[in-house]
Amino acid sequence: MAFAPMVSVSLSFVAGTVIGTIAHEIGHWLCAIAVSMPVRLVSIGRGRTLRRARIGETQFEWRLVPIGGVTACYPLLILSRWRYGIFLIGGVLANIALAAIILFRDRLDLEMSWFPDSAIFTMYLVQLHFLRNLVPFIERRRKVASDGLLLWRLARGERSGVTEAGWIYAAMLARYSGRADQRPDMSRPSSRLVYHLGQLGSSDDSEIRREAYAALERELARGVLAREEELLALDRLMSDALIREECDLGSDLER
Repeated sequence: MAFAPMVSVSLSFVAGTVIGTIAHEIGHWLCAIAVSMPVRLVSIGRGRTLRRARIGETQFEWRLVPIGGVTACYPLLILSRWRYGIFLIGGVLANIALAAIILFRDRLDLEMSWFPDSAIFTMYLVQLHFLRNLVPFIERRRKVASDGLLLWRLARGERSGVTEAGWIYAAMLARYSGRADQRPDMSRPSSRLVYHLGQLGSSDDSEIRREAYAALERELARGVLAREEELLALDRLMSDALIREECDLGSDLER
């Protein structure tokens, strides 16, 4: 039975990686909520999507291989460097918290006696391994920047203020407000509106367009958009429906 400890350590490594991945992405999400940043997607794993659910306006995905993940925000109209920084370190903070729970499990009265010490130590090391995300690099396979690289770009990049997407959004609203110098509102509805309008105007995928239609209809139904935003959303929906001859949508909007 000499192989039993190796099997235990291997399973602990896999379990620690999966749990650490979930904690990392949820950490990003919770920190985003704490600083009022609108989250578009929380995706766990790689490969084919197995399950998908929506909580509020955040899409959650569980993929085939639950190792690695992505948490993405809606477009930022106004950049707040400290808020974005907290969002970026949220994943690592969650892994540190999980490592602390494992390390101080006895003081917290957590019953883990059925795990061998080697397995627990492996899970602890796996959580610390997630700290590598603070190192600036680009993952070659997925071409995704690490949290550390995004923090580095944030430190060396533009200052807090209106982003390029924000000024484009302001120009779109100016058609309905008559104010060319209108400063975009940093709100969840505005950020979501920019994203869904972009999906509607740039994608030919029927599923993506259907999701964008549904999202815009939800935003209009809530009644929290500014007058200019409502006019913009209705204009785009009606124009797109007429151009693409999507009669069902046009009939719904007329009602």
